[in-house]
Amino acid sequence: MSQKTINYDFMLAKAKREIKRLIKAQKTLKSKLAIDHAVNAASTVFHLIEWHQKKYYPNKKASRSFHICKHSKIEDFKTLHDIATFNKHATVTANLTGTFSSLSITEQISQIISENGEPILSETNSPLVTEDSKISVHFGDEEALKVLNNCLHAIETNNYLSSEIPFDVFKRSEEYSEKHLLDLAAEKLFSAKWLFLHPISFFSAGYLIHLTLELILKACCLHFKDQFPRSHDLCEILKILSLNIQLNEKDKGYIKEISKLQHLRYETMEIGTDADSQLNRIISSILNQMPEEFGNIWNISCVNLMKTHRYIPQRVFNDLSSQFSPFNN
Repeated sequence: MSQKTINYDFMLAKAKREIKRLIKAQKTLKSKLAIDHAVNAASTVFHLIEWHQKKYYPNKKASRSFHICKHSKIEDFKTLHDIATFNKHATVTANLTGTFSSLSITEQISQIISENGEPILSETNSPLVTEDSKISVHFGDEEALKVLNNCLHAIETNNYLSSEIPFDVFKRSEEYSEKHLLDLAAEKLFSAKWLFLHPISFFSAGYLIHLTLELILKACCLHFKDQFPRSHDLCEILKILSLNIQLNEKDKGYIKEISKLQHLRYETMEIGTDADSQLNRIISSILNQMPEEFGNIWNISCVNLMKTHRYIPQRVFNDLSSQFSPFNN
């Protein structure tokens, strides 16, 4: 017996199959079957979102269906989330529609009756009904078929992601601040510069360089949008800032290369000194496009770190300060 491969195409076919079964159940006035197929279709389409991400964005970590539904520009995705999680999952993380999207069915059935007022029965002893009789499954206030077809069409046409941040996010209201992120960035940069003095430490230094840029870019996101994404991909974060920060093609190429260093969590790769040599220029290019108060926060973070120089051997400090331009401000 051959095993079935579960992938995007498999899940897409399953979703369409469940929707067809829902249509048939509604036409044949089978209420229980209609509800069952509606819930199965909702759950399948909900999980299809992540399979779509895996197929068409293979080099990008797939966002969870919950976060895509939350930030989708199509409201039906929020309803889809609530129906799928409330009816098919043991744990519900959030209610996206704000009100409970109840699962219900409406029935408009007219039985055919005899002259004496008795229902006319079929050969199987079922009541005969008029042609205009129908049942309809609802997700909240919307017809289930409308919600399912809208979401499925949006997935197939790749037209469901919002222009806003499609990731899980951290918000300013959760007590994050530009100062907090820039303090961390300066600390990582300081440590990276120290480690780059020793070739045996290049792996750790490269990882810290990635963290430095990630924290600076996230501080920029927080400044402009009051939130920053739960993502380690520098190119994705920079894309969110496309209206606020512009880098030339050379600097974008550097960012793309540095973004790969996030994988040093799990693997090794070749790290050269060029990863360090261009860093100050990139940081300056970013900071020069930010408001003055933002740059002042960065300078203060660096000055505060400067005060730790008494714990660093003079030779090491001299090497650091000669190449670490923020410390010279």
